[in-house]
Amino acid sequence: MVINSVLIPVLSRVRVGHITEAKMAQAMGVNIIDESNDLGSLTYTQYIRKKGDLSAPIICDVANLDECIARLGEGASMLRTRKTPFPPSRNLTTMATVKGIKTELMALKTDAAKEEKFLKLFSDTDAVKKTIEEGKIPFPLYAYGGIDTPNDVAMMMHMGCAGVFIANNAFAADNPRRRLEALATAVRSHGDIDKMVELSIGTHLR
Repeated sequence: MVINSVLIPVLSRVRVGHITEAKMAQAMGVNIIDESNDLGSLTYTQYIRKKGDLSAPIICDVANLDECIARLGEGASMLRTRKTPFPPSRNLTTMATVKGIKTELMALKTDAAKEEKFLKLFSDTDAVKKTIEEGKIPFPLYAYGGIDTPNDVAMMMHMGCAGVFIANNAFAADNPRRRLEALATAVRSHGDIDKMVELSIGTHLR
């Protein structure tokens, strides 16, 4: 069993609203439950449920601020951008999604009803308002979809993401370990331009 054979956190994807799958994943000891696999049916979205009766953190995919508010209100611990079905432009779509959420956050001040609904999710509303004014995202949003170079990782961190889900084609590099190390370093060192130059040339990209 994978979870007993590795030292890294294990994430299990379950169907949206499928409480049995979620509880089974938790019983098997997974570290994170990803509630985003919906069988391609829109009818499943009506069963998105409260997460409070599960101890494992839940991550859900989102495409806009309304979905962020809904999923956080249900008790999601983490959010990630929704993966698109168009590989050539996935990284651009991911960046556009993050930028769109940031733009919607800045516009909350002109929508009192939505701002009130959003702020109810947090105990320290003053701190949240200040974070938004500073152009930051006040909840854990992760970039997901087409991010497989140090440059793109750094860009997502600059845009306010809490982290990045690396595209699986990074494992197809000539030296996957070197590539993954470069991507992980980019998360920590995205503000160091000299370091980013080092990570983005030569063998680090192969």
